[in-house]
Amino acid sequence: MSKNKRTSSSIAEPTGSTVLPAHDSRDFSTKPFLWIGIATLVIALITRLRLLDIPFERDEGVFTYIGRAMWGDGLLYTDLYDNKLPGLYLIYGLFTNVLGAQPTGIHLGALVWQVATLLVFFGWLRSIMGRDLALAATGLFALYASSGQVLGFAAHATQLCALPAFAGLWALWCGTVQGRSPQAVWIILAGLGAGLAIWIKQQALFYAVFGAVYLGWWFFFRSGRSESMLRAIGLGALYAFGVILPVGLSAAWFASQGRFDDFWFWTVEISTGETFKTQAPGAGFFFNFYFPKVISQWWWVWFSAVYGLIVLLRQKQTPEQKALAWLLPLSLWGVSLGGAFYPHYFVLALPWLAICAIFGLGNLVGKHGKSGWVATAVVVAWPVLAQLGYWFWENDRSILRRAYDNNPFQEMADIGAELKKRCAPTDSIAIIGSEPELFLYAERPSALSHLFFQGVIQPHARRAQFQQQIREELWGRKPRFVVLPGAQFEHLKDDPLVKEIVARLQKEYHTVCVVDIYENKSQITWDPAPEKALPQTLFWTIVMERN
Repeated sequence: MSKNKRTSSSIAEPTGSTVLPAHDSRDFSTKPFLWIGIATLVIALITRLRLLDIPFERDEGVFTYIGRAMWGDGLLYTDLYDNKLPGLYLIYGLFTNVLGAQPTGIHLGALVWQVATLLVFFGWLRSIMGRDLALAATGLFALYASSGQVLGFAAHATQLCALPAFAGLWALWCGTVQGRSPQAVWIILAGLGAGLAIWIKQQALFYAVFGAVYLGWWFFFRSGRSESMLRAIGLGALYAFGVILPVGLSAAWFASQGRFDDFWFWTVEISTGETFKTQAPGAGFFFNFYFPKVISQWWWVWFSAVYGLIVLLRQKQTPEQKALAWLLPLSLWGVSLGGAFYPHYFVLALPWLAICAIFGLGNLVGKHGKSGWVATAVVVAWPVLAQLGYWFWENDRSILRRAYDNNPFQEMADIGAELKKRCAPTDSIAIIGSEPELFLYAERPSALSHLFFQGVIQPHARRAQFQQQIREELWGRKPRFVVLPGAQFEHLKDDPLVKEIVARLQKEYHTVCVVDIYENKSQITWDPAPEKALPQTLFWTIVMERN
């Protein structure tokens, strides 16, 4: 066993308190980090349990709707349109079948998934940085990932892709640092973990990149190692095979169904091309708009992580601990893919931010003793103390309004409950916009295959086909109700197809509900008098019923 292996193993001893390596000549007990980890985990769990029934947001609505339909007879990418890879919808389908297609079921499924993710994360980290520091990093990650700043109450793909990614990293360590046999099996499992993460969220690509670079360093550059070129290339090929396998099998399955073109269009052409960027602001706009929200109340954690990153790279940590440092910049690169910088994308970086922050705080404690512990307490406690309402008592509406401004997610829950009463079992609903969560509350199908209407009006090779499909579905299926969400309709109203639809709706439908969304409340009026059938506010929703 190499010296480095012995160092990692000694750190991992689960008994008593552990000693943080290589900070200075003074050793100190890391036991308080254990309690920091427990406290942050408890707060994160309390908040996630408290918000299990918070209404769906838009992405959750489309993932749940498609996931449930895929477990029936719905054809992904052929008559159920979205640009994620199949893994995400299969997970949502599992949640809906086991726990139900309402918010509590989906959020409970996501919570169970998150607990499994944290267990794997801690189990792996424990062998690298010791029990106490590993639990602190796990707790800090869980706390930040549950926060409102990154929309942690919702079941986003960036939360779900972490489980296979962490399992893959653990397998990578087993096949290299820990020297477990058979090495080839661990390496292919490492690749498979990264591949499954990508299968859930394309931005998880950075895990595969890290694994490939790490293997190259391990086999060719790590001091004291000598591997034959042929063996190293063979193991690298096994890793690449594991990465490619999930997406490759999906592509092969769609090809066997004669639907590879649909798969390619939605997961490659739409996801990586400029189709949806022609009218969108640039990456700089999104970063400047969202990043200040993401780090609000978390400044000191980010500062600690930057300091910890420097500690990991400059001081005499074990090579395996130094390797962890590179996951932070790589994960931030993953966040940047696509240039949108939405708050929940930053969840990809939070595990590595937490690790670097804990290393940085541990270094402060090692150097400054009690002053270091005071700094650690402030860094960890401030995000909780500064937003106690979110963690413990704030209501759903306030949380949704702060997170999503005037998007009508709470209102869609209320509208859907009423439409469920008014609809016959055979009725369908159409939305000229993108609020698929409404179908789940109303328990009625969408009359339109396009749950996200933007894909119908923006320029791409299938635009004419999609617009004709909308005409045929909307007028051929004759939905009982048509919903116009104002926040999105303002971006659609100048499109010729939308103008055509509105003109016909005015002849064949009448308004049965007007929703005015104010800053602190909403006014929902059903069956309004004709003179009150128009919204009075900038943010609104209208429901129309067929004559």
